[in-house]
Amino acid sequence: MSRHDRPNGTHGQQQSETHHSQHNSSGASAQHRSRQQTPSQTAASSPSVGFRLVSALFATTGVVMLAAGAVLFDSASSVSAVFGPAGTAVLVIAVAFGGFGLTNLLAGYGTWRFRAWGRKLGLFVSGSATVGSLFMLVAAGPVGLPSLALNAGTAWYLYENDGAYARWGRA
Repeated sequence: MSRHDRPNGTHGQQQSETHHSQHNSSGASAQHRSRQQTPSQTAASSPSVGFRLVSALFATTGVVMLAAGAVLFDSASSVSAVFGPAGTAVLVIAVAFGGFGLTNLLAGYGTWRFRAWGRKLGLFVSGSATVGSLFMLVAAGPVGLPSLALNAGTAWYLYENDGAYARWGRA
C-alpha cells in the first residue's frame, strides 16, 4: 500500500510516529552525553591520596619491622652466648617483630587493593600500635608522642572514611 492509497489521517499518524521516534532518539543521545564523564569527574573517580599514604605507611612499617626482626634474629645467638637465657628473649622479640612486620605488609596490601579485610586489618594494626604508643608515651615521655599521633591518626582516617573506602572496595 503506497502512501497515496492510505485513508486520510493514516499518513499523518505515520509522520507523528516518525517525529516522535526522532525526538526520543535525540533525547536519548542527550541523555547518553550526560552519562559520559567530564574531565573533572574523572579526577574525582580516582582513590584518595590518603588511602595510598596509609597503605604506604603500613608497607614501610612492615619492611622496617621485618628488617629489625632479621637483625634481632641474627644477633640472638650472640646474645645467648654472652648472656645465656637472654638470647631466648631476643629470639622471641625477633619473631614478634617479624610477625608484626608481616601483618603490616598484609595490611598495606589489603588497603592498597581496597579489600574489606584490609581495612579491618589496618584498623587492628593501627589500633594496636596506638596502644603501644601509649605505653611508649608513659615509659619514655614525649618521645612516644609522634608515634601516638601517627597511629591514632591512621586509625581515625580508616574508621572515618569507611564510605569512601567501601566505594573503592572489593569483597
